[in-house]
Amino acid sequence: MTAWDSIKACFTPRLPDSHKGTYGTLLSVCGSYGMAGAAILAARAAYRSGTGLVVAALPASIYPIAAVSVPEAVFAPFDTDSVANCTELLTPYMQKADAVLVGCGLGN
Repeated sequence: MTAWDSIKACFTPRLPDSHKGTYGTLLSVCGSYGMAGAAILAARAAYRSGTGLVVAALPASIYPIAAVSVPEAVFAPFDTDSVANCTELLTPYMQKADAVLVGCGLGN
């Protein structure tokens, strides 16, 4: 048995009657103006690691860039001028998420 076979044995195949909700939901709060790549890379990495659904909460200014780069994600663009708006927007997503990622490319 090769090392690769040992690694593959750790993962079970996806069930034929499953859907993206079966494999967890990640809320990714990432990116800022000039740092769209961080949000994109975080969402892509989540999918590559097996996450079923990624909700990418990001500044509205980078939404057009991210939306074409990771079309399978669900997006929650927010206005960076109002922290209260962000809290109202993110609370429902946080309640449904299995995991939350915060910080990639947010800046100061």
